[in-house]
Amino acid sequence: MFSTKLITATTFLLVLPFLLIGQHNLTVSIPTEDAKGTVLLGLFNGPNLYLESEGMYRHCTQEVNSSTTICSIEDLPEGDYSIALLVDLNGNKKMDFTWIGWPKENYGFYPDPGFLMRKPKWKECNFRLNSNLEIEIKIK
Repeated sequence: MFSTKLITATTFLLVLPFLLIGQHNLTVSIPTEDAKGTVLLGLFNGPNLYLESEGMYRHCTQEVNSSTTICSIEDLPEGDYSIALLVDLNGNKKMDFTWIGWPKENYGFYPDPGFLMRKPKWKECNFRLNSNLEIEIKIK
């Protein structure tokens, strides 16, 4: 009897911290009225391998078939994140560029770092997630 209560109490104390950590949902709305292809959205949770496929914490893939494409990612712990997305036109799952280095496909970031002549750095576009969040990312 005593050992059963001890095991139950110990289990509760070990699980309690995980119950107290909030899990949050992220809903991303992307206006895609003039776009075609597939939205590839990557969620990053740190500067290591930022904007590299190996560095993605979570991802979402949605075919563009309406004026707004929605990507939802659930059960995210509180933390710092950044979002990068690509509207892939040809299905090769990577950004294509012109011969002078300009993107051929639509893309977007959250938060939007503004106009840059290079890839944004982690410190320029990350946000704190500490509750459910609904955002819109306008593609460029």
